[in-house]
Amino acid sequence: MNPLEVATTQPDSNQPDSNTTTVLFLGSGAGDWPKSVPAEEETASGNRNYRRFSALLVNQQILIDFGPTLISALQTFEVDSHLLTDILLTHSHWDHLDVPALCWLAANRGSSAPLRLWGHPLALARIPWVEGVERHPVQMNEAFCLGRYTVYPVAGNHWVDESLEQPLLYLFVTDDEKWLYATDTAWFPTQTWRRLAQLQLDAIIWDATYGDELLTLAPLGQFGHNTLAMLRLMLPTTFHEKVLRPDAQVILTHLCKNYQPSHEALAQKLQTEGMVPAYDGMVVRIVALQQPLAPFLKT
Repeated sequence: MNPLEVATTQPDSNQPDSNTTTVLFLGSGAGDWPKSVPAEEETASGNRNYRRFSALLVNQQILIDFGPTLISALQTFEVDSHLLTDILLTHSHWDHLDVPALCWLAANRGSSAPLRLWGHPLALARIPWVEGVERHPVQMNEAFCLGRYTVYPVAGNHWVDESLEQPLLYLFVTDDEKWLYATDTAWFPTQTWRRLAQLQLDAIIWDATYGDELLTLAPLGQFGHNTLAMLRLMLPTTFHEKVLRPDAQVILTHLCKNYQPSHEALAQKLQTEGMVPAYDGMVVRIVALQQPLAPFLKT
């Protein structure tokens, strides 16, 4: 059974399905894409070679990151912002955190309930007060609940020069489903590898910022982001250590404009490698494999 069913359109229902996970890529690009969405691209929902800054919408209710191109994506892909309840922040780099976007979200939800914002305390401290936004500081490896999900923040291998925050990856767990959102990051820190071992994740959405040419063109980038070469080294280990279940699918996001080929060329290159590049507007339904949870997730 394929753990991910990939579609090019949003689910038919406007209401989230309480028994499955559907994710929508509101952006799949890294920080070298334009900060402003070109006018000719704003309605080009079928253009897979234009990427907004990385953002993910989970079951139409949980948003991960909110960069400067988020509002364009919400409008292009006809997202109902009234359904949004929570935002998870990975870190406070500008392409993942845009205060005007947060203000727009809070003002356009049409709900009296506050919009809950989750993130590392030092990342949240960099955001000014926004009416209608309720802050929830989280610590690495300390779980919190969002509806049917238990969410575990785990350490990413990234940095924010102006902050002492720990960039976070997010592990989503239900009684029978486990998947990881892992960007921005390079090699997983040892503590993260140990946390993920034996989990047999159904899916991973993974940083793939750089292509095959990074070592000669931008050698420092690999210390905070993945290259395709790094992913090729890590992927067999994820199966050997049972981080991923044998038929798990790997979805790549946070793709560079200047160091990755066109979407079509990248997809063709990776077709036989078990990795699938995301594109803006891509919808994925995660199908879980029924199996017991690892012991640490039961506590």
